[in-house]
Amino acid sequence: MNSIYGGISGTMNAVVAIKLYILSKDYDKAYDIVKDYINEKIHRITIND
Repeated sequence: MNSIYGGISGTMNAVVAIKLYILSKDYDKAYDIVKDYINEKIHRITIND
């Protein structure tokens, strides 16, 4: 993300829309990956507050 958006993903509170296309057979695995990512982000935010 940093190389694509010039560093905004880790240093600024920016919102970047991303379309993610997956094969239907990979849906459950992709869902779990995204869910874990979001939960980790929430955890980091609550720790830093």
